[in-house]
Amino acid sequence: ARGPVGLEQLTTYRYLVTDNGAERLYGWTSAEAIGRKDIDLFALSTEDRETIIHDLLRDGHWEGECQHKTRNGKEVIVDSYRTLTKNQNGKPRSIIVISNDITEKKKNQSQTLRSQRLESIGTLAGGVAHDLNNILTPIMMSIELLRVNETDKQRLDTIATISGCAHRGADMVRQVLAFARGVEGESVELDPTNTLQDIEKICGETFLKTIQIKCIIPKDIWHVLGDTTQLHQVLLNLCVNARDAMPFGGFLTLSAENMTIMHKFLRAWEPTSRDPMFELA
Repeated sequence: ARGPVGLEQLTTYRYLVTDNGAERLYGWTSAEAIGRKDIDLFALSTEDRETIIHDLLRDGHWEGECQHKTRNGKEVIVDSYRTLTKNQNGKPRSIIVISNDITEKKKNQSQTLRSQRLESIGTLAGGVAHDLNNILTPIMMSIELLRVNETDKQRLDTIATISGCAHRGADMVRQVLAFARGVEGESVELDPTNTLQDIEKICGETFLKTIQIKCIIPKDIWHVLGDTTQLHQVLLNLCVNARDAMPFGGFLTLSAENMTIMHKFLRAWEPTSRDPMFELA
């Protein structure tokens, strides 16, 4: 594409010639693009445009990345090279622009950096978990000493709560360490009743009193196969999200029911790498 003569015109130049590559990239045909300003065609910001023109007038060329918009509003990143041509008197005459679409390339680079960052976070988390494990070990050993010769029911209940929290913390630390080492969690048969009642107790002790918590669990609820710590974390996260959605109070109900799901529906819900629901954050 080429723009016309003069400094004032260069800042808002109009296109005189375009090719098929520009049409494929931006969606504008030659007939539609010719005579129109660049700001109308791909929405280059005023600040970027002024910087490019300044460098063109100083150096005679400019190369860099730009964020443009296509005819249908899609954002694309282009690697652009622009050359300033002059007339016989040395005055600016036109600008030759060559742009390559690098949107996918930048996306792949971003995903690679993201993976590297997650790997670094995993290494850091493993180190922190190891230190936490060293901290929790003497705490759990001291809890047993506190129970010795203790007869007060209220104190025993407090010690039991401390013990439960410490052991859950230790389980979470082991899970983080296992994840950092690439080891999958252990699945065991567990009773959802115990987990839900545990969550109910924690929420009742820590949430605002304006939130009323109720637990509904059938007596014939089935056992499930899973990782106790993971299930505990999932339920607790759901309760915390519910709490945050009720800043002025409300009702939080924990319930469970038996359900049989056909195998064909299970296959439909299997996660895939293309499913955004299962993309790492």
